[in-house]
Amino acid sequence: MNLGEYLANIILEAEDQPEQTIALFPGAFKPPHKGHFDVVEKLLKAADQVVVLVSPKMREGVSADESIAVWDLYKPLFDGSVEVRVAAGDSPVGEVYDVVKNNPDTNFIVAFGKGEMDRYKSIEKYPNVKIFDAGAVERVSATNLRMALAQNNEEEIKKYLPEEVTVDQFLQALDKQPKEEPTEIGRAHV
Repeated sequence: MNLGEYLANIILEAEDQPEQTIALFPGAFKPPHKGHFDVVEKLLKAADQVVVLVSPKMREGVSADESIAVWDLYKPLFDGSVEVRVAAGDSPVGEVYDVVKNNPDTNFIVAFGKGEMDRYKSIEKYPNVKIFDAGAVERVSATNLRMALAQNNEEEIKKYLPEEVTVDQFLQALDKQPKEEPTEIGRAHV
């Protein structure tokens, strides 16, 4: 089921309820980090539901399935409804435009990250959309997190994770094994 069909089902189910606002957060999320986590927390304060739309493209060894697995690790930590989906096409941003255009009676909040304002200029023409500038958390980027992963630097990886998530949980979600602690070999007494 694509995002449009999914949202149509939500709208049909909510017909007897007051008007809902759905936040759409498209991106690569390779992998999702604490900055992305914080954006979803903020969106949940303004919307009834957040839909995270993950790019299907692989980026430096991180797949969409691994991104979904990390989001699945984060989802129980949110106080609200969060749905995470892989974009139907190559562009999560393009899919957001299609959904907004095809659902004029639904209120949307569309989140974008640092340096992406130009991609969303023309979405402002839709009266059912509010734009949320997610900005950036200082020195927190998926690029830096991927570098920490490549170096297997657990101390550095931890800097990019929500405090409730351990490095081991994160590495398991990414299907990477955490570093094994060296075991001390006892000396035999002669």
